[in-house]
Amino acid sequence: MKNISIKKLGKNSLSENITKQYDLHLSRAGFYKNVVPLSKSTEKIRLGELKSDFWEFQEFHENDPKVMPIKLDQKKFYTGSKNRKIKQIKTTLKSSHMFYSLHSLTRYRERTWGKEININDFFSIDDSWIYKLSDAEVESLNDTSRQDLFFPFGEGAFLGHMGVFPYHSIDRVETYTTTYRNRVPFYSNSVDVNNEMYMPSFTARTYIRREDFTWFQEQIFNQYHSNDWDGAIDTLKNNAMKESHWKYKVAA
Repeated sequence: MKNISIKKLGKNSLSENITKQYDLHLSRAGFYKNVVPLSKSTEKIRLGELKSDFWEFQEFHENDPKVMPIKLDQKKFYTGSKNRKIKQIKTTLKSSHMFYSLHSLTRYRERTWGKEININDFFSIDDSWIYKLSDAEVESLNDTSRQDLFFPFGEGAFLGHMGVFPYHSIDRVETYTTTYRNRVPFYSNSVDVNNEMYMPSFTARTYIRREDFTWFQEQIFNQYHSNDWDGAIDTLKNNAMKESHWKYKVAA
């Protein structure tokens, strides 16, 4: 049984802890619990501290924190003895294709009149639209990474950019197992560090209400909901917000 591998932050990531400033920002966005730094999520599973869905906190660019919703399922297996001792605990995590900046979630809460941030709503997005955006190659224009890509959500839309993120399985699932032998825990997981694959992701930068849409955003919204996705992509390709809404230059 192999030892558990603790997730480590990438070379471009910064804070491993949630600072007081970010904690305040999280509370403004409606987060008061179940937010875990990327570098500590696996360790918390090992210690038995994670038992329900949570938001994984990440910061790969300075002063640009974001969170990813993670679904957690946990099953406990017991011995057949009268004492019913725990024999094994299996914890399964499923990652999302979506990242949300704290700013985007704050704007969502403000622009939906304080609607609760429900992790199920934010996890249950349409992965197909992310793959559609990725296949359409709309992520940049004039060597600048577009930050105005359109992701319909509720009665509005998130605006953001496309990227890629490393996963260890095609279904974005990881399983962590704790097995007890004479009350001593042994840890293992399903992660194959040599099987890293990059899949498309969407990072939400802000949220806008439908009444604030431009004419072409309204058109994309309607085309999306009428399943005219090819038309929605064409509209998105041929119309963009001012570059003042954009942020990153594409590397040469």
